[in-house]
Amino acid sequence: MTTVAAAIRQHAPQYLQTFGSEVPLGHRKVISTITRCGTGELGSAFYQCQS
Repeated sequence: MTTVAAAIRQHAPQYLQTFGSEVPLGHRKVISTITRCGTGELGSAFYQCQS
């Protein structure tokens, strides 16, 4: 299963290269945070229902 983070990790470098300085700073911050999500860099918590 592909996650949003995996898709962004795959496509963000080309997106950022193509649009460069046109990408707003807020978007860059979100891309950075999402790509680090689940890597341990930001910490993680996994919950699973027992039933």
